[in-house]
Amino acid sequence: MLRLHIDGDWDAADFAAFFKSIDELYNYLCVTFERELYPEFGRVYAYPFRGGRPRDLRFRLDVRRIEFASPGFTDLAGLAAAMREIRELLQFVISHAASRKDRKLKREREQLEILRLKLELFEKLHSIEEEFGRPMPVGAERHLGLRSTSMPDLDPLLDAALDGRLTKAENAEEET
Repeated sequence: MLRLHIDGDWDAADFAAFFKSIDELYNYLCVTFERELYPEFGRVYAYPFRGGRPRDLRFRLDVRRIEFASPGFTDLAGLAAAMREIRELLQFVISHAASRKDRKLKREREQLEILRLKLELFEKLHSIEEEFGRPMPVGAERHLGLRSTSMPDLDPLLDAALDGRLTKAENAEEET
């Protein structure tokens, strides 16, 4: 069983997208494993990532427990190999999220320093313009804009891990 720890602000749409993303990844992995176990299915699942589901109902992803709180968690049960792959993927993403945030902050600081230097240059050009009555070079103002530091859109599962709302992925003991 896989336990996913969550934290932070979530709304219903976030949860729906998060669980849909997990379900699609899980189904993709199960269909892949199922093809290996049952080669007679052949090309039934040409595009498992587009909503394909495993034929074997034993491969179904079950939500065993949800604790809606912040922090909270959800326990999921399914095919062990698929659950392991999901856990390892999420552990990798979560472990790198903190360093990603640090790198993003460093880039933003560097961009602010560049902006400060551009502003300083702009002020010098402006003072030259005032002192000597010469116009500022064409387009100098456009160099003052900040470039966007936002990352490309990621799917909801990875977003949750990267923004700290998904805080841990681990094996959980089955409750009896």
